[in-house]
Amino acid sequence: MSTPDTQKSPLKKMFGCSCGAVVIIAIVIFALANYLGISARQPNREIAERSTPAPAKAPVKLTFSKTYLGKWQDKSGNFIVIREDGKADFHTQDTDITGGILKIDEKKKVLKISSVFGDSQHWKIDRAPQTQNEKTTIILNKSEFQRER
Repeated sequence: MSTPDTQKSPLKKMFGCSCGAVVIIAIVIFALANYLGISARQPNREIAERSTPAPAKAPVKLTFSKTYLGKWQDKSGNFIVIREDGKADFHTQDTDITGGILKIDEKKKVLKISSVFGDSQHWKIDRAPQTQNEKTTIILNKSEFQRER
C-alpha cells in the first residue's frame, strides 16, 4: 500500500518551519524595538536629542604658564602647537606628531612632546615666551619661534 499524498515532504516541512521561525524572530525584534522606543521611521538625530548627553570633561589644569599656548613657527617652517587641553603637535623636517603628550618644565627649562608610539622631541627653553612690539616669540634650542595670531 502506498502512503497518501497528504504527507509533506521533508523540504516542505523545513520551509514551513523556517518561515514560522522568521515570523517569530521578526515579532520579537519588533516588540523589543518598541519597548526600547526605537522606530524605523524616526531619524537617528531625534534619538540622539532624546539621549542623555555625555558628561562634560573637567577642564585640564595646566602645569605651565598660559603664555606657552598657541602655534609657534620658526623661519625654517618647523612648528609647535600647544593646546589648552594639555596636548601638543609639532612638525619638523623628519618628524610629525599630532595630539602628543606635552610636558613643560619651566624650572629645568625643557619642553617635551611625546607620542603614544614612543616618538618624542624635546627642546631646551633658552628664553620663555615674551612679547615686544605686538610680536610674541620664544627661543627653543637657540631657534626663535614666533606665535601666530
